[in-house]
Amino acid sequence: MDRKWFYSKDGKQQEGPLSGDELVQLVTSGTLNPRVLVWAQGMQDWIPAENVPELGLTSTSVPQTVELDPNKRPVPDGMGGWMGFVGVMTIIAGVFQVCNLFIGVPMIIAGIALLGAKTALESIHEVDPPVAQFMAKIKTCVAATGVFYILTLALVVLVLIVYAIMGVAVFSAISSQTM
Repeated sequence: MDRKWFYSKDGKQQEGPLSGDELVQLVTSGTLNPRVLVWAQGMQDWIPAENVPELGLTSTSVPQTVELDPNKRPVPDGMGGWMGFVGVMTIIAGVFQVCNLFIGVPMIIAGIALLGAKTALESIHEVDPPVAQFMAKIKTCVAATGVFYILTLALVVLVLIVYAIMGVAVFSAISSQTM
């Protein structure tokens, strides 16, 4: 931990330089959130302190009652789960529509983009209040789309069961007439 570290609470103004030990002390004492963005020479980008193996910040070394910024709001719970589900279902629906290039290919691209957004969302833990309101609306939209996919899938299964029963009945009727 000989490198000099910088951190940024808000993603705009950087603080430092600090030694690695000083940075770890700030996080373990609860002064800094373990998700604070950090950077040191040799790193390509700013990343959360908890994701830097060199700092050794494990879940047992970080206090569980870290104060969140009072001016920030958490990302809505369950948003990532719905985004992942809808992304996968959109890709699957796009594959079934691939013969129609105007529908299938854009659906596959949209599904991949949604999975990428879900991955990006995993690194965000708190946002400004207006962004939190926007994300809550997006979550509602994505969840509604997910429910639509679930209902559509249930309907498809029901239709297949009805066709199977009708097919068995028709086959039985044809078989009994030929005997």
